[in-house]
Amino acid sequence: MKKSRVLLPFVALAATAFAVPAHADPLRAPLGTPPVEAAPAASSAHEGPTAFAAAAPDDGLVTGSATTEVAPGLNLTQFDRFDPAGWIRGDTLAVDLGSKVLKPTYLSPGTVSARTPLSQQVARAGAVAGVNGDFFDISATGAPIGVGIDHGQLQTAPAAGHNLTASITDDGKARLASIFLEATVTLPGGAVKATNFNSPVLGTDAIGVYTPLWGASGRATSVAGASRVREVELRDGVVTATREQPAAGPIAAGTTLLLAREAGADALAALKPGDPVDVAYAPRTDAGKIAVAVGGNEVLLRDGVVQPVDNVAMHPRTAVGFSADGRRMWLATVDGRQADSRGLTELELARHMKSLGADDAINLDGGARRRCSRATKARLRRASGTRRPTAGNASYPTGSASRPCRAAASSPASRPPPRWPPRTRTAC
Repeated sequence: MKKSRVLLPFVALAATAFAVPAHADPLRAPLGTPPVEAAPAASSAHEGPTAFAAAAPDDGLVTGSATTEVAPGLNLTQFDRFDPAGWIRGDTLAVDLGSKVLKPTYLSPGTVSARTPLSQQVARAGAVAGVNGDFFDISATGAPIGVGIDHGQLQTAPAAGHNLTASITDDGKARLASIFLEATVTLPGGAVKATNFNSPVLGTDAIGVYTPLWGASGRATSVAGASRVREVELRDGVVTATREQPAAGPIAAGTTLLLAREAGADALAALKPGDPVDVAYAPRTDAGKIAVAVGGNEVLLRDGVVQPVDNVAMHPRTAVGFSADGRRMWLATVDGRQADSRGLTELELARHMKSLGADDAINLDGGARRRCSRATKARLRRASGTRRPTAGNASYPTGSASRPCRAAASSPASRPPPRWPPRTRTAC
């Protein structure tokens, strides 16, 4: 368990990773009650009524497909497909997790609440490829709403709600894992449970723990609508200040903040400067020791079985899937809301992941458009025509082996011939 007086070592993350972004509901919580009530809009909304159809899909006609080796153990496939509902265009990164030169790790702008374009995060990390990841608090703090773990270090997490993740264990195996926050605040009069760690939104009666890793975003929206609020500043395990509203600006190095509302605020109300307070926190899961984790919002496949997900709303999509043995991974992106690519429903996305060979798969943040970024070329597809900064994403850097890998730009000859409508590209 981490202690509050120990400064987190990853205030500036220099890694590549699974994407983390956060958000407030209306996403459905996979487990438990969402830690959000009347929260700001998230980076994606719930799909609406579920219409699950178990019938075999019409895969349509593949009009073009090309595969390029980005690095040893990492292949990028670009495809074009047409079916009765329209055009579909997307990309798939197939990852051999046994590769000696590839290592999945958490990609971030540097702090939890910062936002930068995916291409900049990939370049900053020295990664060879990356995609969108977790949903995030798009209209307020910009922080991820689910769980994020980088190099075994917790970045953000709720105790309940939005706990489902795509994870890589310490032994290099990929799996779906439910990860929860286990956090205790020891006060002079006894111990209480904390409910959130570097989270963008606190639910009723919650107590959140915030570290310098949080970044510069304000925390006022985290307690929006609360009837009572208390923020307590700690340094070296001692209270240095208390407030009835969260302070603005970043959290100073060596400082931990407790932000609470309603019953949580009442539990901290008696604290005064000089009081000793100990904070301990750690991720809790039955999946073993987790090296990397990023949150998602819907299980698409479990043990090879397509799950009862929405088959109505077509959107840009991003998903991650794993083989049954956890040794192979697929990162899939599909363009949407465009004349030349209609997007996919969640059910179509689940079937697509199964066709790739995935045994388990989870839906990630497709956003206003999906994004697949390579070190030498970042390709964005969008509905809005603008590039949306994100809180974090999934990527793959090369390892420290003596054989460096770089993504090679695809030549025109390696791509399918032009189709109608023409595929447009934007470099970032």
